[in-house]
Amino acid sequence: MMLISTLMLMTAVAFANKPKNPVKVVSTKMDLVYFKVSCDMIGASMEVYDQTGKMLHSEKVIDKKVLVDFYAEPSGVYTIHVQKNGNNQEIVFTKESASHAERASANYITVTQM
Repeated sequence: MMLISTLMLMTAVAFANKPKNPVKVVSTKMDLVYFKVSCDMIGASMEVYDQTGKMLHSEKVIDKKVLVDFYAEPSGVYTIHVQKNGNNQEIVFTKESASHAERASANYITVTQM
């Protein structure tokens, strides 16, 4: 019984000391980057840059789950910076497909429902 208790305690300590990544990419499918942030990264600034270094978007992280949609952006390499209190995380995403706007006809229509 003592061996089992010791093993459980050692396992708990190992998990407690394991460093957590404050930003974890969950998926990068279909022109979407889905990532989760730890609670201490809520309120962080998030900036999206294209491959030339031009900032395309900026906002505060207000939830643990974040979805960045590159649907209308052309193919290329994009970088998402998440920063808070000196903790800087970077996600690099490569979009290989052409933007849907580029593939659409001249009668491209965007519909927003509220």
